[in-house]
Amino acid sequence: MDNVAYEIISSYEGIDVKSSPNIEDTVVFNFMERQFAFLCPEIDNNASSGLLFVLDDASFDQPHIMLREIDYAGSCILPKGKYRYICLHEDGSMVYSLMSYEEKIIDSIERLISLLTLSALQKEREFQKEFLVYWNAVAHAGKREVYLHDDHSFSALSIYQNGDQTRYIAPQICLYDLDSTQNGKKAWQQRIDTTAVFVPIINSRGILPPTKNHSWDREEILEIICSDVTNHISADSFQKLASVYTKYDTLDIVFGLEVTQVPYTFLVRVHFRGGNGESLLERIIRNIRSVEMLQCKRMDYSHLNRVIGNSTNNIDKKVLLIGAGSLGSYVASELAKNGFTNISIYDGDDLDSENYMRWYYSGILKRGKKASQIGLYLELMHPEMCVRTHNEPIDTAKLAEEMISADYIVFTIGSSDTQLRLNRVLREKGCNAKVLFAWLEAGGEYSHVLRVDYNLPGCYECLFTDDAGNMVSNQANVADDAVVELNTIHNGCGATRAAYGTAVLLRTTAVLLDVLKKEENENIEHNYIVNVSPNAVEYDYGSFIMEACGCCGN
Repeated sequence: MDNVAYEIISSYEGIDVKSSPNIEDTVVFNFMERQFAFLCPEIDNNASSGLLFVLDDASFDQPHIMLREIDYAGSCILPKGKYRYICLHEDGSMVYSLMSYEEKIIDSIERLISLLTLSALQKEREFQKEFLVYWNAVAHAGKREVYLHDDHSFSALSIYQNGDQTRYIAPQICLYDLDSTQNGKKAWQQRIDTTAVFVPIINSRGILPPTKNHSWDREEILEIICSDVTNHISADSFQKLASVYTKYDTLDIVFGLEVTQVPYTFLVRVHFRGGNGESLLERIIRNIRSVEMLQCKRMDYSHLNRVIGNSTNNIDKKVLLIGAGSLGSYVASELAKNGFTNISIYDGDDLDSENYMRWYYSGILKRGKKASQIGLYLELMHPEMCVRTHNEPIDTAKLAEEMISADYIVFTIGSSDTQLRLNRVLREKGCNAKVLFAWLEAGGEYSHVLRVDYNLPGCYECLFTDDAGNMVSNQANVADDAVVELNTIHNGCGATRAAYGTAVLLRTTAVLLDVLKKEENENIEHNYIVNVSPNAVEYDYGSFIMEACGCCGN
């Protein structure tokens, strides 16, 4: 077949093709005084794309041209030399199967031309979008974690070391594993031989990442801290640097830079020569001996939620979770993954082998009390998790005490008698927390989530009350006796288990998270129940409320 790629690329003005038209999978060409190699898409693979490389040009500082060089021995197809890959698309942004072979070639060349003809300001913006890619390509590797509370304010940072791991921690951040021990000694030791600060950059104009021909040294630090042209840092940060003194000759500066929607950090280690009696600002201006670029990773809980689009409005909210069985284990994990760090858990049951197949943490932690096992797992998820576990069922006195400080109370227990009793306690004591009752029907297919604000009509007991005020079976449940019996496993004297898998647990947990999101984003003026089936999720905004309810009715 004809060399389509050769014909297309040759048609562009200013492009001088060097390779032979008889070579079908690669085109070597000159453009804007540089040599490039284009590896054609695979003709028989719709998902493949073209690849572009620049040849023997280590001095070429341009956005999206990777720093790492590929040393190629040469062949009849490609000349010998060092190649650098050119990134033309964000990963996953293109569906190549939807493009024809010709369209892929044209798209690659058009993107290369656009890249090489960027204005100075456009180049700066593109460099900054991928700042960390360039920074981490040349910075010293290491396990350095940064935990910040505020992206926009100067902060002194504490440094803690555990073997080859280092943490930089803002004063408002509490990491609950700092007191952990290894072999009888504290695992994390505070470093007192280095000063560390966080300095947010408020104006990024002119700040470029390190590239092949542009490393970072004293001049870059001076430009950020005390430029005569651009105020890169705030007046407050400048004044704080002028007021902080240190006797140590090493300063670690964590810079914060916000170019895209999510701010990121990079770490510079400054070594001073003398000037011990001067402020950090004075030493930066007069006494920098050398500068190191270090890799670091932003790890605070708030940041990790923001980068995946989670809300961070609930970080300071307290959740009381009553029940750590199968449903409770799923709910606890998802609370921790969806912006809640402050969780108290009550459950007196043991984790047995019969629980493993529908308990969220099965296979990770075996035996022991369910509440404690969940607590251990949540604490392993992130060091900012504050989890208080109680290996006992909650009683009325504890509930009355806990409800005072709770923002949300979530019931995930199976006993209707217990929930009815505790529902009355919450009503009588004037609970101001938002309360969610979540339960699975015995049939194993249906589940429900009830939202209760005790300042409004409607409560859990309404579900068990008829129009005349008589107590009846839970009216929200829809499975009949035959279905319940079919899906009940009898294990002996008085002991039964409902037969169900994890699908109903996942459905119920997802609905509960949606209810919490409504609490966060909407002004809810009614109590309501959500009825969940394999095929539908139905919101009922009031029909369950009984005026004759002996708990909340008249």
